[in-house]
Amino acid sequence: MKSTVFASLGLAILATGCASVQETISVREALLQAAREQDPKFPDGEHAIVIQFAYIGHVETVDGPIHIVDMSGVLTGMMAPRGLGGIMFFSASHDYLGTLSNRNWPVPLWCADGRLYFQGRSGQLPSISGGRIYNGNALDLSNGWDKRRMIDVVAYGSSGGVEDQVPTEEEREAELRAWDDK
Repeated sequence: MKSTVFASLGLAILATGCASVQETISVREALLQAAREQDPKFPDGEHAIVIQFAYIGHVETVDGPIHIVDMSGVLTGMMAPRGLGGIMFFSASHDYLGTLSNRNWPVPLWCADGRLYFQGRSGQLPSISGGRIYNGNALDLSNGWDKRRMIDVVAYGSSGGVEDQVPTEEEREAELRAWDDK
C-alpha cells in the first residue's frame, strides 16, 4: 500500500514537472517560429545559422506579458565565422517587438518584477531607436516596450552583491555628461 502511494505521488510530481517543461518548450517553439517569420535580420539558415535560442522568461507589463529570448548565431562561409545575436522581445501574442544587440548588452540572467536582470552593471547602452539608455543592471519593462529603461537595482547575482551601492540621480547625470564629453 505504501509503495503504491509513493509511486502515485512520484508520478504526480513528475507529471507536473513535465507539464511546465512542455509549456516552456511550446512557448520557445512559438517564439522561434515568430522570429523566423517577423524579424528580417533573423538568421536564414544559409548565410547565418542559429546556435542558441534560449527562452529567458517573461515580464509582466502594463501592456501585458513580454517574452524574452537570448539568441546567438554565426555567419556561414567565412574562414573565421563571426557571431551575431541579441536579446529578442515578443508580445504575449508572439508578435516580434525588437532585438537589442548582444554586442552592446551584458548577459541576461532572469526576469522578475517587470524587469530583465543582467550579469553586472552595464556601461552606456544604445537603444533600438538610436537614443541613449542609461547604465544599469536591469532593463525595466514594467511600463511597456515603448517606455523601457535601464535602472540600477541592488540584486544579489546581478548588481555585484548586497553591499553594492546604487548611484544617485546626480551621479548618473555626471556619468552621462562625462560619457558625452568623450
